[in-house]
Amino acid sequence: MPLTETNIFISDSSPKGLTERWTMKLRGKLRPREVDTQFEFGLDADVAIVVVGLNDDWESEGWDRKTLSLPGVTDSLVEKVGKANKNTVVVNQSGSAVAMPWIDSVSSVVQAWYGGNENGNAIADVLLGKVNPGGKLSISFPKRIEDIPSYGHFGSENGKVRYSEDLFVGYKGYQKRNITTLFPFGHGLSYTTFKLGEAQVSKPTGSGTDISLTVTVPVTNTGSVAGSEVVQVYVTLPKGHLSHPNNQLRGFKKVKDVAPGQTVEATITLDKYSVSYWDDLISRWRADKGTYILKVGTSSDNIVSEVAFEVENAFEWNGL
Repeated sequence: MPLTETNIFISDSSPKGLTERWTMKLRGKLRPREVDTQFEFGLDADVAIVVVGLNDDWESEGWDRKTLSLPGVTDSLVEKVGKANKNTVVVNQSGSAVAMPWIDSVSSVVQAWYGGNENGNAIADVLLGKVNPGGKLSISFPKRIEDIPSYGHFGSENGKVRYSEDLFVGYKGYQKRNITTLFPFGHGLSYTTFKLGEAQVSKPTGSGTDISLTVTVPVTNTGSVAGSEVVQVYVTLPKGHLSHPNNQLRGFKKVKDVAPGQTVEATITLDKYSVSYWDDLISRWRADKGTYILKVGTSSDNIVSEVAFEVENAFEWNGL
């Protein structure tokens, strides 16, 4: 549930906006050099908030990170705070996945990314329940670096980069190798809960590149506050002469501000992009004749409904 503005412990590394709003409510402060001393900070607080993460010293578009670990003694800090206070909330600011060896010692994690100058105020609004978060992860968070689909082939060799994972990047690679992630692609929680009903799919209309079909899913807010949910549709292509990832995200729809007890309908339209793949032998996009399976859920690992439809005639195409 959202935090209240009473008796909060917060670490020194918090964003400026967050610190300014809660300065008078701090019960203790902790600097990194004190991590290895006897830890007592946060013991008398109702909630401990630890703000951690990366910055441009640790990640960039121009070079690859060497590890998933947080910098320095950050993991030790989080572990000690979590053991001292069972109601520890970790706010992580990073543009990529990080390892969380302390995950079982904390009550919750907020992935804040890089929100700019107002990120501190935005985080405070989420933690205090003024805003109900409804975001989803655009990447998978692995448990360890060895689980990453491209592990063992980072960087270049003789000036060439080997993409050994081939089509099985991200969640497709984890599913192919049956590896459980820390947090799967598409995952995200809020201060309420949702139930997805059985998906329904229309019969495809049009033919060839004009193919179109609609998936409808009832979404019910089963919690006590208004919130938003993202319905995700993954497609399994029929078996053919080429291998494909088993599940491929082909559509999604966010239903916004659904009231407690309310049921709304999410509608996702699929088209030629949803049934096609690139065939390098003919240098064209191709859609095979056969049965396509639609898997509907709230993340790549939380599929709650399946439906099927038929493509009656194969077709090929180029361009967009």
